[in-house]
Amino acid sequence: MTWKYTKDQLPHCYETGDWDGKKSDLIVGETLTGKKFLGCCYSGFEFFDWYQVDDINRNDWLVNETVVRWFEIAF
Repeated sequence: MTWKYTKDQLPHCYETGDWDGKKSDLIVGETLTGKKFLGCCYSGFEFFDWYQVDDINRNDWLVNETVVRWFEIAF
């Protein structure tokens, strides 16, 4: 596991589907306040958003804090 800082690199978003833009693979992210979350990212022409994922309930929520670092989950 190697943390990547958002100022240096963002997750690659490539998956398309029934949403705007493209979606990344699952990541673990950490906010400026230290909150860690399982999530993914969505990117488009004018946006890059971080979402916390809840696979059990098949939901996700927009992360409203500044994300400072992240790492990819190896499968």
